[in-house]
Amino acid sequence: MGCYGTESGQKQITDQSKIGQIQKGVSTKNSIRAAFGAPEGIDFGANGDEVWSYSYLNASMDPTSYIPVLGMFAFGGSSQSSALTVTFDDKSFVKAYSINNSGTTVGRGKM
Repeated sequence: MGCYGTESGQKQITDQSKIGQIQKGVSTKNSIRAAFGAPEGIDFGANGDEVWSYSYLNASMDPTSYIPVLGMFAFGGSSQSSALTVTFDDKSFVKAYSINNSGTTVGRGKM
């Protein structure tokens, strides 16, 4: 079982109440940093817009995977990931944002 993100605050991108507070033309770089921490990545668009990215991954293995011999047949696990991208205009206000959530469950078989 584990959670992955470059900052401890990365889990914040799974908090729908925080996502709901992002407002285009109102939220600023400072308010986004306060809510979600330092961005994992910073890029610049062709038009000069600054784009911040955040990601979070939570992965867990099925407990039967740890049982000798049985684990070879019953291996399984799941993961959930989230990615937040925030684009800022030249005045440091949020121009656009997107959140993508996905999840997978893996199982190799059952006895």
